[in-house]
Formats: sequence, C-alpha cells, structure tokens
Amino acid sequence: MFFKERGKMTSYKMIVESVRSIDGYAGMAIYNGAEEIFIEGMPPELVLGMMRLYGDIPGVMKGTLNKMSAYIKGYSIHVSCVDGLLILVRVSGMDNDIPGIAPCEADFIDPEPLPALPSREKAAMEAEELLKKLKMI
Repeated sequence: MFFKERGKMTSYKMIVESVRSIDGYAGMAIYNGAEEIFIEGMPPELVLGMMRLYGDIPGVMKGTLNKMSAYIKGYSIHVSCVDGLLILVRVSGMDNDIPGIAPCEADFIDPEPLPALPSREKAAMEAEELLKKLKMI
C-alpha cells in the first residue's frame, strides 16, 4: 500500500481499510483532483474512463451528486466524492452495493494556546493576597 501524500495518511488508511472489508471487494482508487493517491486492483483505463464519465455529470463538482454506479464486465463500479477526494471502488457482481463512505475527521486538532504562567513574584503576591483574605496571615 503506497500513499503519495503523507499529511492525510491516517484518513486515507481509514478509507482503504473500510472499503477493503466490503464483501466482493475487487479494487479501489483514490484521487485528489488528477493526482493519484492510491490504486489497487483497478486497470488504469477503467479508472480514467470512470473519472471522465463522473466528471461530465452536472452537479458532481458542486457536491449535489455524491455517488454514481456502473456495471462493467461482471463488476459493479462505484464512484463517489468525499472530502474533495474522488473514490472509485470495484466490487464483484451486479447487485453489490457499498455503504456510503463518511467524511474523515482531521488527523489532528490544533490545541488552544496555554495561558501565560505568572512570574514568581506575581504568584507570591497572589498567594499572599489569598491568605490575607482567608485571614491566615
């Protein structure tokens, strides 16, 4: 398994692993625009033909159509667009449908910045004020 883009490797691996578990799985390809990210068990001419066909359908690039299926030479070919990725899945048989592929969560979440720590002097003053309030000094 080879991914050409490392930044989203976790997301790609999650997609590949979920698709590979489908009954009758026979191959898949993932593209980011025209850039091939992953391909397995799919002839290049089939991938290019399906990409051209999918790209010619109105509404695909606007996100109003999210899945297309075709039956070619004993395989069901499912094409969908998820998170800007074009995903092609080949499954043996005519009636095999695949579940929708959910958009992936980000690989990481930017943490909120930590509040600045007070200086020793300021911390000592705050502690002294607190103790005065509690009448301990």
